[in-house]
Amino acid sequence: MTHRKFNEPKTAIGRYMVYTFIPKYSNNVMGFVYMGAAILIVVVGLRGLGSLVGQLHLLPDFLLDPQGAKLSPYVVLIGLLLEFSLLLILGTVTFFTPEDSGHGGHGATPEPTEKPITVSLPDFKEEVEQIKELSNEEKVMIRSFLDEFENINRRINRIQESNVEALKKMKDALSQN
Repeated sequence: MTHRKFNEPKTAIGRYMVYTFIPKYSNNVMGFVYMGAAILIVVVGLRGLGSLVGQLHLLPDFLLDPQGAKLSPYVVLIGLLLEFSLLLILGTVTFFTPEDSGHGGHGATPEPTEKPITVSLPDFKEEVEQIKELSNEEKVMIRSFLDEFENINRRINRIQESNVEALKKMKDALSQN
């Protein structure tokens, strides 16, 4: 008796979607859906402008209604059908995309894909010492930056004080005139 995993596709279409179509084309489908949405936004926006579209002469005549004043309702219908079709394809791709084991795996435990890491105690101690050394170097650098920041802050305060003093002198000089 062969045991099938719970979330394996059971139909030929499902296997094709999961193992062939989705890995190759899922990003393309999503990209087409976004492009379709962009087209639909432009089409609906142009339709919303009403007779202004015909007055601007930005669009070819075959996209306008028979009077040449507004965007043709057929263009809007084509945009809606395009986006509907693309969303239908996206829904199908999403339907056949396998669930992550963490999102409803029905209690199935994921099989480990990597071997456990084994480290000997001397190697571990050496790694810890290297980390300590690195952190000490980082502390020294941070202290250096803080000292430099304090020096700059002191200089800025002195400059501000001299600017305030200069402004007072200018005010006094102007008030005497």
